[in-house]
Amino acid sequence: MFYLKTKEKKEVDFVITREGKPIQFIEIKLSDNKISQSLKYFSERFKDVESIQLVHNLLQNETVNNINILKAGEWLSGLSV
Repeated sequence: MFYLKTKEKKEVDFVITREGKPIQFIEIKLSDNKISQSLKYFSERFKDVESIQLVHNLLQNETVNNINILKAGEWLSGLSV
């Protein structure tokens, strides 16, 4: 698990990797379901990497421009140790 930031200060909270290659970009928000511009930036450049925005106070899951906007609690409860 890594953090990603460009020289232009675009950043993603978490990057999950497998064998040294990114497989997921994850951005965390409290209540904003508007897609993070930084997450959008990375999603457009790394089309093979799943992009997820987790939102604590989200009414409904949705997908916009190949970015999954998901309820944080539900997604986190599905993780295994």
